[in-house]
Amino acid sequence: MRLWPEWLETTPPATLGESTLPISSQPYNTPARTDIPAFTGDRPVILVTLGTVVEDLPLLRTAVQAVLDAGADALVTTGFAATPADLGAVTDPTRVRAVSFAPIAQLLDHAQAVLAAGGSGTTLATLSRGLPLAFIPKIANQPLVASLVTTFGAALTIDTPDSLPAAIPALLTTPSLRDRATAAQSLLAERPSPATTWTALRSRLG
Repeated sequence: MRLWPEWLETTPPATLGESTLPISSQPYNTPARTDIPAFTGDRPVILVTLGTVVEDLPLLRTAVQAVLDAGADALVTTGFAATPADLGAVTDPTRVRAVSFAPIAQLLDHAQAVLAAGGSGTTLATLSRGLPLAFIPKIANQPLVASLVTTFGAALTIDTPDSLPAAIPALLTTPSLRDRATAAQSLLAERPSPATTWTALRSRLG
């Protein structure tokens, strides 16, 4: 089964072949609702999520401050290795809401854009909602994911923390980023549902 779409490759394969079945991605969710503190006011909200294990707390704090400086509120996941208290002082803590973990579907309900490390699950979930991204890739396949989505036009890639203050306003105000994220949402919606793909697989297996 092919979860990562071929149109997010720099060199799409000529054919997927009969042995490959595409499948749609769905943002992870649970029946139970996570208590995500609500924001007040009408500022845009940027989800800041750098992974389930956040070891670079200075980077996380810098990212949150860049969001606030850009005039947005920050919804932050601190992962399982840190706590919301580890964010430290920011210029306006009333504009920051933090949780250790919550299903990505519920987090995206509150966001207008996403600042992420570049995990494929978070990326596809965000694009399925038509939201633009800014990436701060660091490990594993994060740089590759960031490059592919940036080439598609739905994201920005931030090379260093010093670039954050300029990148976050662009994330909020560049129409082409949201247009391409909307295009990605439409393309993802065309992919077969897990139930459809499972039926097709069972049919092939006889």
